[in-house]
Amino acid sequence: MRVSLHTAELHYRSGLVLHTASSGSVPHLAELYLRLDDGERIGIGEVRTNIGYLNGFASEDVVADAISAAGALDWSRGPIELLNSIPDWVERWTAPVRMLLDCALHDLVD
Repeated sequence: MRVSLHTAELHYRSGLVLHTASSGSVPHLAELYLRLDDGERIGIGEVRTNIGYLNGFASEDVVADAISAAGALDWSRGPIELLNSIPDWVERWTAPVRMLLDCALHDLVD
């Protein structure tokens, strides 16, 4: 299994900055993508990382947690076996990272 993490900043048109009561100023969306390639299929997971105002996690912490998870998982196990181990991840990785893994792994399931 080939595993890679990618980040992207999705900017609003013409320098627009979004302001909301809960988030304050949001100049762009900070995205984190997990790409899984098993040689036959590609799975993609995506989470927005700059939503600390909602989940309490700093963007850098979500990215670091995703790097930790990507390095720790035994990718030789099949996607169904990995998905079945999600309950074991609750104490180990944050909810955004578990969602990232869950989405990408589900793309690999027939």
